[in-house]
Amino acid sequence: MAAIEDLQKLWQGQPTALAEPNETARAAELTEAFRRYGRRLNYFNMVRLGAVLVQIAAVLHKAYGNPLTFCGLVLLVMGESVYLFSDWRNQLGIARLNFTEPSLDFVRNTIQRLYAQRDPMRQHFWMLVVTLAGGLNLLFLAKDHGLTLSQRIGSHLTATAAPFALYVFGLKARGKRWNYECLPLVERLREIERALQESEI
Repeated sequence: MAAIEDLQKLWQGQPTALAEPNETARAAELTEAFRRYGRRLNYFNMVRLGAVLVQIAAVLHKAYGNPLTFCGLVLLVMGESVYLFSDWRNQLGIARLNFTEPSLDFVRNTIQRLYAQRDPMRQHFWMLVVTLAGGLNLLFLAKDHGLTLSQRIGSHLTATAAPFALYVFGLKARGKRWNYECLPLVERLREIERALQESEI
C-alpha cells in the first residue's frame, strides 16, 4: 500500500482550494461517494472470489488422478487469482482516498487511477493470457483421445485464442461498468481540479 501513502502525501503542505464550508462539504461527500464505490466493488468481487473458490473445489474433487486436468485447472485458477487480487487491491486503494484537503497533483493522480480501471488487466496481461491459454490447452489435451489430427489442432487453436477473445469481451463489459461507476466520479474530480487551478492563478 506504499503507493497509496505516496499519493496521500501529494496534497500535504499545499494550498487548500476547498476551504469554503460548502466546498469542504462537497469534498467530504465525494470521499463518501468513493466509499460507496468501494462497497459496490466489494460485493462484485466477492462473487468473483466465490467463482474462483468453486474452481479450486473442482481441482481438488474432479481432477484427482488426472495430472493433465489437474495442472490445467491449477493454471486457470492461478491466473484468475492473481488478476482478482491485483484488481481488488487497486480498487480498495482508490475507494479509501480522502478528498477533504486535496491538492492539484492528488486530484490528477486520482483521475489517472480511475482511467486505469478501464483496463485493469494491462499490468498482468501476458501472465493472464499464458496461464489461461496453458490451462485450457492442458484440459483439451486431457480429453482429446479419439479425435482426428485436424480436430486436435482446431481445439488447441481455440484454447489459445479464447483468452484473447475473453480479453476483448471483458474490456467491453468493463467499459460499460466504468461509464456507470467511475465516469461520474471523474466528472466531479474535474470540477475540483478546475477549482484548484483557479485558486493558483
